[in-house]
Amino acid sequence: MIRRVIRSIVSVAVAALLVFGATSTALPESITASPTIRYATGTCTPTVTFATPGDLAVTYGLQFCNYTVIGNRAFVSMRIATASFTYTTASGLIRIAGLPFAAASSSETLSAIFGGYTAVGYSQVAAETTSGQSYLQITAGGSGVAPTGIGSGQVASGGTLGIYVSGFYTIP
Repeated sequence: MIRRVIRSIVSVAVAALLVFGATSTALPESITASPTIRYATGTCTPTVTFATPGDLAVTYGLQFCNYTVIGNRAFVSMRIATASFTYTTASGLIRIAGLPFAAASSSETLSAIFGGYTAVGYSQVAAETTSGQSYLQITAGGSGVAPTGIGSGQVASGGTLGIYVSGFYTIP
């Protein structure tokens, strides 16, 4: 396990050296780098939906997402602002769809700020991955309460949403 962690760290360091123009990336004999280091950057378009979208209608004021992939980690930074958000038949947990890659595992947590929900006693939010999916689910927590997913019952139809997400997750 420790050797795998060291290899991951070394792979990231080698990728950084290559990006910033190092003239040598020689490694100590006891550590070998991956023959190919995956590195990519790009943009994606995040959207807001529910597990069951129903008649959800969203007008976006802002949709922004940048990502960087180093090895098997996708680092994302996104922001969504809705101008309108209406539904009558949508249900289930709210999702932020449009991640650039499907997640390799469930319950990896990214930092999030989510404005536009109402859940008494829940003052903190996070975004969580779902294995094999390219969306995040918003989870809320608070002092003395168990974490719970934010669903259609906590997000009023006819309101607006403001969502920021930043962090990294593991990709296959």
